[in-house]
Amino acid sequence: MSVRTLHLSWRFGADIARDQVEEVIQRVLGGVGEVSGGGSGLDDAHLDIEIRSTPAMAEVLAALDDAVARLGLPAGAYWKWDDEDDGRLVGFRFSDQRPVVLDRPNMVVQQPSRKRLRPGDIFAIHIPVRGFLFGRVIFAQLPKGPMGPGSSLIYIYDHVGSKVDDFDDAELTPGRLLLPPTIINRLPWSRGYFQNVHSRPLTDRDVLPVHCFYDAARRTVVDLDGEQATEPCTGPRGFWGLDSFWTVDIRLSKVLGLGRD
Repeated sequence: MSVRTLHLSWRFGADIARDQVEEVIQRVLGGVGEVSGGGSGLDDAHLDIEIRSTPAMAEVLAALDDAVARLGLPAGAYWKWDDEDDGRLVGFRFSDQRPVVLDRPNMVVQQPSRKRLRPGDIFAIHIPVRGFLFGRVIFAQLPKGPMGPGSSLIYIYDHVGSKVDDFDDAELTPGRLLLPPTIINRLPWSRGYFQNVHSRPLTDRDVLPVHCFYDAARRTVVDLDGEQATEPCTGPRGFWGLDSFWTVDIRLSKVLGLGRD
């Protein structure tokens, strides 16, 4: 039985928590699918939904669309199948099937890989109009996470290189983060947007003493296990949600001034 992944994305603009949307969607899906991931940023949120093929697919999609509409999400909410059309991400609203064409990611595909991630792995991100950015895996295969075990914690730094190996250790430190610590799935590597270029053991100087995240659903600050933070959040504060290549591209584009809304 084939399975397709559907994404729901929306901007905050209504007093609706992500877990409330997730609960409604799961109730509509019944036995034909499940919410498999999701995340929240400062002004947006998304859910990943795996749906098994069914003769009643049209009815399932119509029910999802109706349920989400009844929640009162902002007008910019859209659905998107996990398919890329000529490098574009094409979304639509099931209620009228009007396409919502999203820009290509500013990150470009390098070399897809499904190799197991390890703490200390250094990866490159290629944004042609800027150059190469670099990141590092800090924790791999987290026992807990926003959507359960298996995600990774990464840092992305502010150093920009001219080629894929244009960096040194002094430029990859917690004091030079371009984005706050990010919890992420495997898609950036399997799609080729992140390319591992080296791996070195981590030292205490490579890792922030405390990791904290804002949980928009609970409106509180949590630690790496998703529990309410007990230590002061003295460093950069991330977002408690599971990111992927698309949300990372949006955040990088905003920071770099590349016009991503």
